[in-house]
Amino acid sequence: MKKVHYLLFFISSLYFINVAFDRIKGNPRGVINSDCEGYYDYLPGLFIIKDFHKLPPGSMWPNYNDKHEFVDKYSCGVAYFELPFFGIGYLINKLKSSNSDEYLSPIYSKAIAFGGTLIALFALLTLFNALLMGGGGD
Repeated sequence: MKKVHYLLFFISSLYFINVAFDRIKGNPRGVINSDCEGYYDYLPGLFIIKDFHKLPPGSMWPNYNDKHEFVDKYSCGVAYFELPFFGIGYLINKLKSSNSDEYLSPIYSKAIAFGGTLIALFALLTLFNALLMGGGGD
């Protein structure tokens, strides 16, 4: 019976991955937009621009301090989860493109979307296993 559960989980995982990447087809920046961009900005600020205060305003309302430097109002916690996938996107972008400074390209969006989907599926698998073990499953 457990094999059937894992097969259903695998099929639903393929569906979730398809939905995540289908969202990018219409709008390549659909993943890194608005609030998500606020969390994501820490990564290009640290690894590409190398100064958080020089980030150009994007899709969110910019906040500036007294020195007219950009200040991100979002916390950096989400950026920790996005870091490995941003690194993969950075490497792919560097290999494919001469302009590796374009940190809002579709390559980064796909990497971040894949990362979010992978983390969500891992969480669902953990919940799935906990419910099977706690519920007296086969």
